[in-house]
Amino acid sequence: TWATFAALSGAVYPFNDLNDAWKQLLRLSHPDRLTGIQSTQNYLDQLEQYRRLHGITSPILSNALTFLASQISTQTENSPTLPGTQALVIFNPSNWVRNDIVEMRLTLDAAEGLTIFNSLGQYVPFDFSALHISNQRLIGITVRFLATNVPSIGYSTYYAIPTGALTYPRELFTPFIENEYFQLEFKNGEITRITDKTKMLPEITDARFNDILAYHLNTDSSNPTWTGDISRASDQTSEVKLEAIPLGQRATITMPFMGGELIRTVTLHDGLPCIDMQVELKNIEKRPALFGASFSSIHPSLTPLNGHQFGSLFGRADTTTEAFKKSEDTNALPVLNTATRFHAVT
Repeated sequence: TWATFAALSGAVYPFNDLNDAWKQLLRLSHPDRLTGIQSTQNYLDQLEQYRRLHGITSPILSNALTFLASQISTQTENSPTLPGTQALVIFNPSNWVRNDIVEMRLTLDAAEGLTIFNSLGQYVPFDFSALHISNQRLIGITVRFLATNVPSIGYSTYYAIPTGALTYPRELFTPFIENEYFQLEFKNGEITRITDKTKMLPEITDARFNDILAYHLNTDSSNPTWTGDISRASDQTSEVKLEAIPLGQRATITMPFMGGELIRTVTLHDGLPCIDMQVELKNIEKRPALFGASFSSIHPSLTPLNGHQFGSLFGRADTTTEAFKKSEDTNALPVLNTATRFHAVT
């Protein structure tokens, strides 16, 4: 869609790359791809091909959005005029108006700080990570903020101003995090209880959420194969920190994993009826593996949504496929990216 819009605005349409991508997608989608005896090997081999397909399409999307953003006039009567201000263009590919969290990396020119405003000149709270500071000046930062009322198949503009104090997290001394929709209780690094404050869902206890798995590859032979060796985050002892952040509340769960460190972040954002989960791996073994996230089949109205639609294989709640069903109530979901969202479907 965005490549078409960009072509209508003067960009070169990436026909050859998209034609190749569609052929690969149709081939991977054929029912015969996974017929016969199903195994972990079959699913992981197909997932690897989806990974390559995602590598083709990601640059197409990025190039199209970059071109479209270059055609947009971001100067309005409310736009800031401070030198060093950056315009942030947020695109909405859906056919409905959306409120959702966006994340982006900003490179700054020795900024004193950072403040974000919307196109109406209103202050927008934001969370941040990965600070790059040199000579007490801000050089780089990753920001997350709530973009509101972004038009369908359209865009909104926000502004990052290189001044203003950053708001740091504040530690919580409760066994839970919450927003107006959910309350999550934690024990030993696991979510032990989900309470729906709207009373639309029953209270959920004793279910496993976002257990990280690593499927290991045997490279000793000329024909590498996926082994039955699986590393699980749930086998490790973890530390939990609960914090209030500008966008809501979050839990940061840290544990040893594959010789390094695994950091899981569970966030409840103010105003959003969903549970955001992110995973970061640090200094793990350089051992070929595909990573997955395992979720219990807890309720038909709670649906795990992955950040990428292509390159992710989801075990359905009503399936008994042994390649992904590790117990009577758990589906393992091999994923390509590190962000997963539990969304309340109403």
